[in-house]
Amino acid sequence: MKRILALLTLCCLLLTGCNFWLDGSYSSVEPHKEPDGQTDNTAINVSDYEELTAALISLVESGAESGFLSMQYDAEEAAQADMDRAIADVRQNHFFAAYAVENIEYAFGTSGGRKAVSVQITYLQNRVRIDQIQKAETIEQVQQILAQSLDACAAGVVLYFESQDQLDYVQMVADYALEYPQRVIEAPEVTVSFYPEQGEKQIAELRFSYQTSRAQLRTLQNKVAPVFASAAEHVNG
Repeated sequence: MKRILALLTLCCLLLTGCNFWLDGSYSSVEPHKEPDGQTDNTAINVSDYEELTAALISLVESGAESGFLSMQYDAEEAAQADMDRAIADVRQNHFFAAYAVENIEYAFGTSGGRKAVSVQITYLQNRVRIDQIQKAETIEQVQQILAQSLDACAAGVVLYFESQDQLDYVQMVADYALEYPQRVIEAPEVTVSFYPEQGEKQIAELRFSYQTSRAQLRTLQNKVAPVFASAAEHVNG
């Protein structure tokens, strides 16, 4: 109720002008798209550590649950050592693997007289698929994604953003809530997790917690919006 009274009071204080959130207008940001992963029976040829790592990343990014690698190695011991190191590297440092992969297992065998590896990948069930992760290339697009999520009273958002510096997502949410109280009826409590924890390429998982139910928040949005619209017309006039 205090929030609603504050909103009505703010109606009298609406002013025009530029602001950090593009005057409330924002363009649609398409989700990060990747092809749906299907198990491919075609063997991927790998002859060194770099190719092995790239092959594992390709499987993970396609969402594949299994794969087949043709190992162009002279010694199985070297192939196994590279396999263990590559799996650890990908799981720790690749953004989507750090976020969504539960385990990567493998088994050596032969195919056509050559060493081969069968790879099995399991994913965490509560993770967003890679093709549903929001991708941002600029800070402005990050702001747009957050605005869309807050306007929809979403429970959270998962986004991918390449940056040398970690953004203060909690402050960005607070700024938008303060700027647009007619849209953000209740400023949520925000928790942020990064995958991996360090690096320029990271997935940020934001979770929004509200004291009021999201259905009630949407109802209040619909009630408050006409009041703000009327006040804005009056001020502009």
